[in-house]
Amino acid sequence: LFSGNYTCVASTRVYNVSSTVPVCIVGQPKAPTLTKLYATSSTSIMLEWQPAEQEPFTNVTGYIISYKPESLYKPQFKKYMDNIPSSVTAQLVTGLEPAKTYVFTITARNRVGEGSPSDMKSASTWQAAPSEPIRLQVVQTSPVSIYLSWWRPKYLHGNLKKYQLYRDSLNWTQDQIVQELVNIDSPFISHTVRGLHPYTTYIFRVRAANVENGTELWGNFSSPITVTTEIQAPSVSPLNFTVHQIMQRTLEISWELDGTPVHRSVTHFCQLSGLEQREMKCFAQEHNVSPGPGIETTILRSWD
Repeated sequence: LFSGNYTCVASTRVYNVSSTVPVCIVGQPKAPTLTKLYATSSTSIMLEWQPAEQEPFTNVTGYIISYKPESLYKPQFKKYMDNIPSSVTAQLVTGLEPAKTYVFTITARNRVGEGSPSDMKSASTWQAAPSEPIRLQVVQTSPVSIYLSWWRPKYLHGNLKKYQLYRDSLNWTQDQIVQELVNIDSPFISHTVRGLHPYTTYIFRVRAANVENGTELWGNFSSPITVTTEIQAPSVSPLNFTVHQIMQRTLEISWELDGTPVHRSVTHFCQLSGLEQREMKCFAQEHNVSPGPGIETTILRSWD
């Protein structure tokens, strides 16, 4: 059946009667052609299309955009918009996920209904900053190193490229350091921080980054953890060790630190009970000291 003028004729023995009417056959519209797809952000993709040349009387009244994630599981298409005016030839699709590839089609509609969808085309959203790494923890400590581990972020939002491990010291004001770890593909990361000070408290945090067009997209830092390195024996002896009698049964003992980091000093005292008996009594007295040079003093009294 085709569009055109159709004539109906009624005949009798006496005369003929005819009537001509125009008939318009309206079919479903042809699909437009998707000409360009490109990401505009980590959550949006722009679609542009070229309308198809339609048959007479099949004017397009609107367009429908459908999309789905590109996946091995072959999910069903979802309609993004089904009321795009026929005069529009471009549409921004928003609300997508970062670093994900989507497949799109566009369909024309008219008063008869929807036509066939266009050929499928795909585009990928930009990467975004990942979420924070999780479960940062201490595995092992020594006087000069700390062995840490953590898991990669729950939401990658792209191809993870690097980590930043930030450390700060509660004891040393100029010990704020950031270390970068690159090209790590494992979901579980471990790292040994070396060159630390003995018996020193440190705070560690870690964050991850993706890279999009040369721009580093850093996520948030993980929750901080606090850890103290182990105690180490001093490398030098105290200087200028002196003993002074300040009362009959009281001695003043003093010594000087040379600036070598010492976090705890232990002084050992011995006393002869008599030259004839040569009996010696010894004990230890412990002192907490601050790092850096200075003079430490203690008073020794008789324990009788």
